[in-house]
Amino acid sequence: MDHTPSFQAEMMPPCCVNAEEAIIGGILFDPNAIGRVIDSLPPEAFFYAAHAQIYTAAQALARESKPTDLINVMSWLSDRGKLESVGGQTTLLRIMSSTVSAVNIEGLANLVLEKFVRRQLMRVANEIAQSAYSPDSDIDTILDTAQAKLFELRKTAFDGQQLEHISDVVVRVVSNVEQLNQGDEAMHAFLPTGFYDLDALAHGLPIGYPTICAGRPGTGKTTLGIELALHVALSGMPVAFFSLEMSREDICKKILARMSSPSLRVENFFASNSMPQPGWETLFRVASVASGLPIWINDKSTMTPGDIRADLRMLQAGLGSLGLVVVDYVGLMKSNTKAGNRVLELDDILRELRAIAKDFNVALLGLAQINRGVESRSDKRPTLSDIRESGAYEQEGALVLSLYNDAYYNSNSPDRGIAEIGVLKNRFGSTGTVKLLFQPEYGAFRNMARQA
Repeated sequence: MDHTPSFQAEMMPPCCVNAEEAIIGGILFDPNAIGRVIDSLPPEAFFYAAHAQIYTAAQALARESKPTDLINVMSWLSDRGKLESVGGQTTLLRIMSSTVSAVNIEGLANLVLEKFVRRQLMRVANEIAQSAYSPDSDIDTILDTAQAKLFELRKTAFDGQQLEHISDVVVRVVSNVEQLNQGDEAMHAFLPTGFYDLDALAHGLPIGYPTICAGRPGTGKTTLGIELALHVALSGMPVAFFSLEMSREDICKKILARMSSPSLRVENFFASNSMPQPGWETLFRVASVASGLPIWINDKSTMTPGDIRADLRMLQAGLGSLGLVVVDYVGLMKSNTKAGNRVLELDDILRELRAIAKDFNVALLGLAQINRGVESRSDKRPTLSDIRESGAYEQEGALVLSLYNDAYYNSNSPDRGIAEIGVLKNRFGSTGTVKLLFQPEYGAFRNMARQA
């Protein structure tokens, strides 16, 4: 009796139609959702050709910075004579109406990818089996070919996360170090802040990694974020500013106030009838300059890392590269997934922000709050443990900064007008403290005068 195992020819290949439809529905339901999977999920991973075509349409629209809503996807397919082949408007409406959220789209994409890899593995196994059956095939050739095919499949499955010999890594590192020492600012691994003491201590904001800046409310976190955004934008590098607390109009007012100092003060932009008559000329002048700056602002109050990723992808498609991303502030963000409690949700948010900094090769500045408990101590300078839910901030932040103003606690402080920036963690260098002039009336941080 032949005991050789066999597979039924009619057995359904590995696939999950529900996951595929949920991904398509999520993209039609929430146009920002595709930004969370566009790089990791190729169209060929879909088992059903209609799903692959719909997803291809959404991909094409996203890369043109166009919404992936129902109307746009239908129009794209119709213009190319493919709408009927995917089932027409009825199919798209059915898929979309059965979707309530895109919150788990990354998990669904991983499931679809797993099924795709299984199908590919079956294909490769069949090809190897056919080669083994051929009596004319050299056994060494069969084994070498099988190994090569499986290696390529593993690369597909793990997206380049395979082992790599250190000799290959050394070549890239030495080349990078050479470039860093040739004076080409574009090749530097840090984004200068414009504050010479901070740049001397921390080198600047690390590119490809998140920087966290934490402080008590009112100590100037947003002001510092705007200061750094302006410095980067004035150097010609694009900035994306995500404001979950203030409106984009208020952020713009603070930007204009900073650019108008010392002629105008912040209050001139917020209080009624407070603009001095000579100030209008200054306002119009700086408004003209600000209009030409490469700064984009999103003030959605319920932002997720997926929303940020989608916006950055659209910016990158039009600009080619980005400089700085500011998130004000991280504690107000929502997670892409339901983690069960706020600490786990924040862990997920910060992991996603770290991935965004790496994937887009940008400096990412996330602003955070310091716990109220610091005010019960005699020395109120923040430490790492004072950051709210600090474990995730400490773990994911490559550079962790704190803001401290002695005058915030002591009205008679001899350091009035001086802010301390503590470098609490620095993955790439030293820790310590630097001092800056802080002028909240102008929305400004400035370098301290250096002693002769």
